[in-house]
Amino acid sequence: GAPALRAFAATTGGRPPPRLRGVVFDMDGTLTVPNLDFGEMYRRCGVPKEKDVLAELAFMPPQRRAETAAIIEEMEAEGARTMVLMPGAAECARFLAAKGVPMAMVTRNSAATVREFYRRL
Repeated sequence: GAPALRAFAATTGGRPPPRLRGVVFDMDGTLTVPNLDFGEMYRRCGVPKEKDVLAELAFMPPQRRAETAAIIEEMEAEGARTMVLMPGAAECARFLAAKGVPMAMVTRNSAATVREFYRRL
């Protein structure tokens, strides 16, 4: 409300706030409620938690890489199926779109999960 705007104006020396040129969102925990069990993913993939499971794929023999990628894809598909948008995510996206503010999303989720997110948005 007005008190918050006055407080912001005080921090900018009374100048108008800068124009918002775009917004970049993360997906899990920002736009969607986190629902992937990464501990289970790492356990099933046989990758220590202190390593990056996706980076480790490059160092695996072909057969293990295929098996590990299938586990990740299976868990991603379940995550997409059970995806829940964060409260206010859709409204925020509609507001920004109505104002012409460009939006982008950064995620390591699968392309299928991202498509499902946009379908639900």
